[in-house]
Amino acid sequence: MTEDADMITDEMLRTDPKAYFTSQGFWTANIDFASLEAVQSNATISSYNIIHNWLILRAIMYQHEGTIRKRWQKKSRKGREAILVRAFPGISKQHNPSLHQHLLGLFSREATLFPHLNLEDLGQSTPLLLFLSARSRTHPKAWIAHDSRLLVFGKELHQLQRMFLYGYRMHFTEDIHQVYATLKVEGWEKHQHAKHNLDMMPDSGTLALLIQRDTLSFLVKVCQLILHDISDLKFDSPRVLIVKLPEPASHHLDLDHSSSEHVSLSTIAAEAPYRAPSTGNLGALLAVVQAQTEAAKDHLWGLRQDPGYFMEIVRDSHKDFLRNKCDWQRKTGNIINMSLINVQLWSKTAEWIQDVIELQQRQEDFGKLDIGNWSDEYIDAVIARGWYLHWWSAARRFLVKEAIFHSPPLRHFWRDARYSETSARLTVKKEHQNDPLAILLSMLTMVTPRNATPMYPVADQIERLLAAEPTQRAKITSHVQNILSDIRVYEEVNRQFHEHSPMLYKQFGIQWCPEAPKDLVDKSRSMLDDVFPLTVAIRSTDLAAHGTPTEGRFVYPADKRRTAQRTVQMQRAEQQLDLFWAGIDRAVDDNCGGWAAFPTLDFSDRVLERTQDWISPPSKPTSVESIGIPLSLFSLDLCTQNAEESVLSKADFPPAKLKTKTRGIESSDSKLESLNVPLSIQSNSTEKIVFKLKPRDMKVFQTLFHQPSHSGEQGQVKWLDLVHAMAATGFTYQSLGGSAWQFTPPVDPGHFEVQRGISFHEPHPESKISFWMARQVGRRLQRVYGWSIDRFVLGE
Repeated sequence: MTEDADMITDEMLRTDPKAYFTSQGFWTANIDFASLEAVQSNATISSYNIIHNWLILRAIMYQHEGTIRKRWQKKSRKGREAILVRAFPGISKQHNPSLHQHLLGLFSREATLFPHLNLEDLGQSTPLLLFLSARSRTHPKAWIAHDSRLLVFGKELHQLQRMFLYGYRMHFTEDIHQVYATLKVEGWEKHQHAKHNLDMMPDSGTLALLIQRDTLSFLVKVCQLILHDISDLKFDSPRVLIVKLPEPASHHLDLDHSSSEHVSLSTIAAEAPYRAPSTGNLGALLAVVQAQTEAAKDHLWGLRQDPGYFMEIVRDSHKDFLRNKCDWQRKTGNIINMSLINVQLWSKTAEWIQDVIELQQRQEDFGKLDIGNWSDEYIDAVIARGWYLHWWSAARRFLVKEAIFHSPPLRHFWRDARYSETSARLTVKKEHQNDPLAILLSMLTMVTPRNATPMYPVADQIERLLAAEPTQRAKITSHVQNILSDIRVYEEVNRQFHEHSPMLYKQFGIQWCPEAPKDLVDKSRSMLDDVFPLTVAIRSTDLAAHGTPTEGRFVYPADKRRTAQRTVQMQRAEQQLDLFWAGIDRAVDDNCGGWAAFPTLDFSDRVLERTQDWISPPSKPTSVESIGIPLSLFSLDLCTQNAEESVLSKADFPPAKLKTKTRGIESSDSKLESLNVPLSIQSNSTEKIVFKLKPRDMKVFQTLFHQPSHSGEQGQVKWLDLVHAMAATGFTYQSLGGSAWQFTPPVDPGHFEVQRGISFHEPHPESKISFWMARQVGRRLQRVYGWSIDRFVLGE
């Protein structure tokens, strides 16, 4: 456009914006073209009410916070809910009410504007006390970005009318002698740099003021109802600084182990709306991501090293496909490629968070700096990495869409007869549009990266639904459960990173980044493009030739007592797996320059463990040692000899025993919360630590670190027994959502040389870990912490 055309457009937008939008073909029925006078008048009135109620709340909490805490905690759930309803008659009943209303095809203005005001959350003993403490101690301006982000979900689902006022921004001040919210003239060109984009668009600002006004009014009424017998509440010193009282119990990512509580990320996320905005603990978030990265790498390595583990994973995937049951080429290719992409995703995420932490450390007194004083480099890094997280979230959900589509218990939900990679989401059949699980999974598979709808409420709601309804949980296979858990953790990481700097993402979500229109999209895609040639090379390999798990090809009796015949079986299974990976290695060498071209996927420092030839044992049995083969020296022709011989067994997959798990997530958590395991460690300065364990825990580690010389066969490990055994060695544990759990060692360099955590998946639908998964757990513990069976002894 010419400069004259720009001036004409600018003038039309100022004088008659509706006519301009109509001339451009936009639908204007859902847009309120408000006048400057009306918007400013509303902002002034709301500002007065907000600051007035905030000062009253400060005064009440200054004088009576201790009384409020005691009375609230003594009340029954029914008594608390009665007070909440009296204070806010339109209060919603359910957690995340805006999403709940959407699932029912309904609309509630209260649910959309005030999702944090609901009986399910605030009816508990802690959240309201957190909310009162945080809102009274923190100026409303500190909450404005947080409150604005409550609107994202409603706007993306078109539940709120938009307002348009051209050429103005809403500015907020902490000076109580001035009007809290005012409109300032500002042109489009000044919106482009985040550092000068701390004000709001008028429509978002107006709705955020409404949220703050009614929220503070609600909190004041709640206090008055709790203190109903104190008739002479005095507010004679409302501006006095509040004495710092002990905060009510709150959960957080606890790297320094200042809390002994084992709290899930779901609980942390549920409390987040009621806690004061802060820059958060990115170090703790990084620890979670690093544990997920190591888990993804160990999973990929397990597929290369252990035929039993490989067969277990392929079998789980096999059960999740109705069509093309014999298309092993596609199935094994999907397994390997998704494992590679998962490593790349978590590795890159760890790098991004580490970059931001390092930039924080360069700025002196970073924690004391206002966002306006952050360096341009830091702001650009935060915005860019926030966009990367958002884009990769969409990419990850796109890649798992096929697995959810083909899963037999879910297949009847979807309208399309065949899976389409080009579809934007899974479309629900008309007869299932009232099924909340179908709608939630459809929403979760939306794949447009520019879509600003936050997915962490959807992932959270799926987890709550599966925990509350066993019939819905029975529809989720082990394969899909692991997928949903990974998404749940990634969405929570995404949420916490964006809450770190909400002012930078306050408008309609991530798309209001200054670079987002092109540069960030291109950079995000290039990160996936790095892996794309690798996935193409793998798909071009004849994976079915050696990767088809039929005719007993991967029969691997490592769980049974070692004999000459079983040793041969194990060696042949290992040869088949080595041939399978040799083909992949050749394709990567020929098409991509080898694994060294992908630093996050280079495993040359790891050692393949292979079974030694059978030697008749002496009178006293001894352990059979493993042969260590560095992957960097691993020959592509190492196992070609006798590779095409007929295998010993013609059996197909052993049938998997499945039973519906009815106890759900919550009951599992409640059992874990009751664990109080005494720690017994024997060590000195020159020897490795030895854990003295009770028989229950010793049995677990004997299975994890199974020795083939042990008599008898090894069975499964109960999940609760594994958690109990890890706690017996000093680890704390935390649910990351879904089936994912994080275990963190104690901060004691004398006992644990490695301080990073490790994550495992809780089995589903069964409550026990298979022997093959237990072996994988043992290998991971050995790699990270150097553990072996000789580190554990039976206590006296």
